[in-house]
Amino acid sequence: MNIPEICDYFESDLGACAYNRDQEKYVIYYNDTKNNRGLKRFTVAHELGHIF
Repeated sequence: MNIPEICDYFESDLGACAYNRDQEKYVIYYNDTKNNRGLKRFTVAHELGHIF
């Protein structure tokens, strides 16, 4: 999948988290094409909040 397809799938152009049942692990996706370092950190922290 390319970035626009992933954004469309998760209905977010910033990031998302998903749980992989097979590996029993969470995966955080974030859009690294956004040139805003603070936004990337916020997005990852936000997704971690969903997990915890």
